[in-house]
Amino acid sequence: AKEEKNKNGEPEFADRKICKHFLVGFCPHDWFTVNKRQLEPCTKIHSEFFKTQFEAHPKLEKYRAEYEDQFVAHLEKLVADCDKYIARERIRCREKGSGGKKVILPASEQEKVNEMQAKYERLIKESEEKAEESVSRAGELTEQATAVKDQIDAVKERHTHEFPGEEVCEVCGVRYALAAGGPQELHGKESHINGKTHEGYAEIRAKTVELRQKKILRDREKDKQDEADREREREKWKDKSRDRDRDRDRRDRHKDKDGEKEKEDTDRDPKRDDKEKEKGKDK
Repeated sequence: AKEEKNKNGEPEFADRKICKHFLVGFCPHDWFTVNKRQLEPCTKIHSEFFKTQFEAHPKLEKYRAEYEDQFVAHLEKLVADCDKYIARERIRCREKGSGGKKVILPASEQEKVNEMQAKYERLIKESEEKAEESVSRAGELTEQATAVKDQIDAVKERHTHEFPGEEVCEVCGVRYALAAGGPQELHGKESHINGKTHEGYAEIRAKTVELRQKKILRDREKDKQDEADREREREKWKDKSRDRDRDRDRRDRHKDKDGEKEKEDTDRDPKRDDKEKEKGKDK
């Protein structure tokens, strides 16, 4: 199939409108719904079609390396921001017993307490009304009201909790109660681990570590390739240097031969020179 390209001659997935984070992993822009933890919105396209096109491209590794470097830089910023948030939340953790004791009733128990409270108030009112008619009857009603009140107090006592103290999660920054099995609204460690905020930042941190390792390996391979290229350049330089040395040696040998010839001409037999001179005189 013919590859679709944009107006710049690049693959469609390389268009600036396509989210590159999504192509090489995920885009967490809409993961967190709590106002103070929401990320900046991503206005780019998140398309499985372009991800498939990207993964099938013949130059996949070239584009993947480029996009993963961009992605890990983005994730590292999210991790850094989360770490700053954790530092702020750590000093806000409440200590054990802070705020005194608190009654936290489950819905079913709250309903029972409401019914008993209504009964208690009715008995007290009846005892007051009967006080003028019959002291003994008023006393009976008061005793019944006191018994109901004791039941209310007993239920509340069973569900009275001292604040167990807090700790901040070093992954996501959520504060949670230290006591296990406490009231649901205290948000213990286990309940927060199953929350979207913790799961999201756990995935972000894991992906950051993965991409950092990949970048280290890519950089090592690049260093090896660069060193191999430099070695080839050194060998080329050595070859050229050897060629220059051989040329210089040849030139030196030629000079030596020419010098020797000159010397031979200069040092030839003097007697022959005299004879040649005599011949010149006779002429």
